Amino acid sequence: MSNVLLAEDDVTMVKLLETLLKMEGYQVSALDADASVAEAVLADPPDILLMDVHLSNNNGIEELKKITRRARRGRRARADGFGAGL
Repeated sequence: MSNVLLAEDDVTMVKLLETLLKMEGYQVSALDADASVAEAVLADPPDILLMDVHLSNNNGIEELKKITRRARRGRRARADGFGAGL
Protein backbone atom coordinates (compact mmCIF):
# COMPACT_ATOMS: atom_id res chain seq x y z
CA MET A 1 0.00 0.00 0.00
CA SER A 2 1.46 3.37 -1.03
CA ASN A 3 1.81 6.22 1.42
CA VAL A 4 0.54 9.60 0.17
CA LEU A 5 1.48 12.87 1.83
CA LEU A 6 -0.83 15.83 1.22
CA ALA A 7 0.53 19.37 1.42
CA GLU A 8 -2.57 21.47 0.89
CA ASP A 9 -3.89 24.47 2.83
CA ASP A 10 -7.53 24.18 1.72
CA VAL A 11 -9.23 22.03 4.38
CA THR A 12 -12.05 21.04 2.05
CA MET A 13 -9.59 19.84 -0.58
CA VAL A 14 -7.65 17.86 2.04
CA LYS A 15 -10.82 16.07 3.19
CA LEU A 16 -11.84 15.34 -0.40
CA LEU A 17 -8.42 13.98 -1.38
CA GLU A 18 -8.14 11.94 1.82
CA THR A 19 -11.53 10.35 1.21
CA LEU A 20 -10.88 9.54 -2.44
CA LEU A 21 -7.36 8.22 -1.87
CA LYS A 22 -8.38 6.06 1.10
CA MET A 23 -11.24 4.60 -0.98
CA GLU A 24 -8.56 3.53 -3.49
CA GLY A 25 -6.51 1.87 -0.76
CA TYR A 26 -3.81 4.48 -0.12
CA GLN A 27 -2.50 5.40 3.31
CA VAL A 28 -2.90 9.17 3.56
CA SER A 29 -1.42 11.76 5.87
CA ALA A 30 -1.75 15.53 5.64
CA LEU A 31 0.66 18.21 6.76
CA ASP A 32 -0.31 21.09 9.00
CA ALA A 33 -0.57 24.30 6.97
CA ASP A 34 2.46 25.78 8.79
CA ALA A 35 4.70 22.72 8.36
CA SER A 36 7.74 22.69 6.11
CA VAL A 37 6.97 20.35 3.24
CA ALA A 38 10.65 19.77 2.49
CA GLU A 39 11.46 18.88 6.11
CA ALA A 40 8.56 16.42 6.32
CA VAL A 41 9.40 14.73 3.01
CA LEU A 42 13.10 14.44 3.77
CA ALA A 43 12.47 13.13 7.32
CA ASP A 44 10.03 10.43 6.21
CA PRO A 45 9.81 10.20 2.39
CA PRO A 46 6.31 9.32 1.16
CA ASP A 47 5.71 7.22 -1.92
CA ILE A 48 3.69 10.09 -3.37
CA LEU A 49 3.56 13.79 -2.49
CA LEU A 50 0.54 15.81 -3.59
CA MET A 51 1.33 19.45 -3.00
CA ASP A 52 -0.40 22.71 -3.73
CA VAL A 53 2.14 25.08 -5.27
CA HIS A 54 0.27 28.08 -3.87
CA LEU A 55 0.41 27.29 -0.16
CA SER A 56 -0.53 30.13 2.15
CA ASN A 57 2.67 29.97 4.25
CA ASN A 58 5.06 28.26 1.84
CA ASN A 59 5.96 28.51 -1.82
CA GLY A 60 5.36 25.04 -3.26
CA ILE A 61 7.91 25.52 -6.04
CA GLU A 62 10.62 26.52 -3.54
CA GLU A 63 9.72 23.55 -1.32
CA LEU A 64 10.04 21.23 -4.33
CA LYS A 65 13.45 22.71 -5.16
CA LYS A 66 14.61 22.04 -1.57
CA ILE A 67 13.37 18.46 -1.80
CA THR A 68 15.10 17.74 -5.11
CA ARG A 69 18.39 19.33 -3.96
CA ARG A 70 18.49 17.32 -0.75
CA ALA A 71 16.78 14.07 -1.79
CA ARG A 72 18.63 10.82 -1.41
CA ARG A 73 20.41 9.60 -4.49
CA GLY A 74 18.24 7.26 -6.52
CA ARG A 75 14.95 8.87 -5.49
CA ARG A 76 12.98 10.55 -8.24
CA ALA A 77 10.94 13.69 -8.10
CA ARG A 78 8.28 14.46 -10.67
CA ALA A 79 6.35 17.69 -10.77
CA ASP A 80 3.09 18.23 -12.56
CA GLY A 81 1.55 21.66 -12.90
CA PHE A 82 -1.99 20.44 -13.56
CA GLY A 83 -4.40 23.21 -12.69
CA ALA A 84 -1.62 25.42 -11.38
CA GLY A 85 -1.94 28.07 -14.05
CA LEU A 86 1.82 27.94 -14.59
